[in-house]
Amino acid sequence: MMITTPLSNITFQLMTKIAPVSAEFTGKGLNQLDYRESEYFAEKDDQQIKEDFFAWLDQYERSSAGEKWEMLDPDGTSFQHLVWQELLKIPFGETISYGELAKAIGNPLAARAVGSAVGANPICLLIPCHRVLPASGKSGNYRWGPQIKRALLDAEQRGGSSLQSLFE
Repeated sequence: MMITTPLSNITFQLMTKIAPVSAEFTGKGLNQLDYRESEYFAEKDDQQIKEDFFAWLDQYERSSAGEKWEMLDPDGTSFQHLVWQELLKIPFGETISYGELAKAIGNPLAARAVGSAVGANPICLLIPCHRVLPASGKSGNYRWGPQIKRALLDAEQRGGSSLQSLFE
């Protein structure tokens, strides 16, 4: 499935219910979505950018894991890509352990390497690295801090089944 979008070669920032996120699209797809500061914040006068992003996000949500991957363009190694593609299969509001994720990619002894790949994910929220927990069930490490990870998991539980529910 080929996705056409006016969101090409653009960087902007939007508010989520937790914190602002910066989005960066290349000509191939979404390259980054993370909790970093951006020089460009899509405010009320940038309604078209918001509308384009939410139309893109709606199409993303309705896509299969494979189709979602085609809409993304994250920088990473082939192993990271393998892990990130598997993350796309974790249902909204659910969690798995690093060990379960390692088994899912066919390498049950690679839980630590999987953890490193999860931590390097450049597209938070949409490649749901926050849904992976240590076997203990505790929050574990999260690139943007345990408070944001817990807030994302809680927001997913409250928000139903829509990624759009995480944005303001």
